[in-house]
Amino acid sequence: MSTSPLKRRGFIGMQIAPLAGSEEQGLLVRSVAVGSSAQHAGIEAGDRLLAIGEIRATEMNAVRAALRGLEAGSELHVDVLRGQQVLRCVGEVRPYPTELHAHGRIELGQVQVAQTRLRTVALVPDGPGPHPVVYYLPGAHWASEEYPFEPQHPVPSLLGELAGRGIASLRVERFGMGDSDGPPCNAVDFESEYAGYLAGLGYLEQAPWCDRQRVVLLGQSLGTMVAPLLCVDSAAVLSPRAVALFGASAIPISEGLQTALRRYAVVQPHVPKDRIERQCELLRAIVQNGQTPRQALATRPDLLDVRPDHFTDDTIYRRTVAFYHQLERQPLQQAWQRMAVPVLAMHGDKDWICAFEDAAHIARSCPSGQAVQIPDTDHQFAAVDPERLVATKPLTLSPVMLETLEPWLSDVLS
Repeated sequence: MSTSPLKRRGFIGMQIAPLAGSEEQGLLVRSVAVGSSAQHAGIEAGDRLLAIGEIRATEMNAVRAALRGLEAGSELHVDVLRGQQVLRCVGEVRPYPTELHAHGRIELGQVQVAQTRLRTVALVPDGPGPHPVVYYLPGAHWASEEYPFEPQHPVPSLLGELAGRGIASLRVERFGMGDSDGPPCNAVDFESEYAGYLAGLGYLEQAPWCDRQRVVLLGQSLGTMVAPLLCVDSAAVLSPRAVALFGASAIPISEGLQTALRRYAVVQPHVPKDRIERQCELLRAIVQNGQTPRQALATRPDLLDVRPDHFTDDTIYRRTVAFYHQLERQPLQQAWQRMAVPVLAMHGDKDWICAFEDAAHIARSCPSGQAVQIPDTDHQFAAVDPERLVATKPLTLSPVMLETLEPWLSDVLS
């Protein structure tokens, strides 16, 4: 078991793409970020990338893996074609920047899950501690939980606002995301990912800035299914004080996915409803029956024409199907009924993935729960233009989300 500190990933800052309509070797450098390792090595937008060290730039995934493997402080050797000239660009890999917040500092740490180290990202407020903590449990976006280049994004915006009110926060990166070790996130099952979130409670138990009597879970979308399991898990070393949810559902994931498909058909009326119902049949065969897409389609070849493009032989929604099989078996309803802490279930009125009734059902299931509808807010607690009915771009935090959450936190933490 490795207990050595996780190294910071490199900030390469180079966006690449295939060479459109060309049979020539290499990949196109579409853009180079200001202050990045690529810029300091002399790489320019429009260059044709030929090699990363000894790895030829012939396949996107291989190049991305090579770039991801470059740690801060290592050497960067890149061959590019600029015009008719082949250039060797050399520099030092710069560390990935951390978020900047007006009322607190980012503290990077790690937790251990079996042989794998996962990065923790804490936002610790200014001033003496220990502080109450919001432990953020993310939705299903399969990306890093750090946002140094998107300070307006709802997640860092919300946590930054809470830091200004003296509330710390914690995030745990998924396997293979950010600085974390491990296989790609989409190859990891639910039980392994859950173990990472459980380890996060252990991290808070030891953190000197954490008031262990005042830890609140904040689950968003998929994270709302993790939160109740953490609260009733006998292996948890720390008991949360309360639970806040956004975009929540207590129904099994197979039913939730089908319901979301049907709601999508309502907001996108051009999608044939018969096609949606046949996709729901396919989901039931896969998730409820514990099959891979390949197995399900072998017995139901009549559903081949409605298989989504992102369904492969053994993945759906860009995760291994085992993730959904394990999540389907989780006793969510029983966990909600066993909750012994206050629960706030929030729903954005422009969220078509879940419904207010989902939040209300959770509130009714808990001994001390309440449900709140938040206007002009979508599934990511992002602000929605009330006239165009779409989230603002770039995504920004819904002010009503903060106005709803803050007084409730103040009450449960007092």
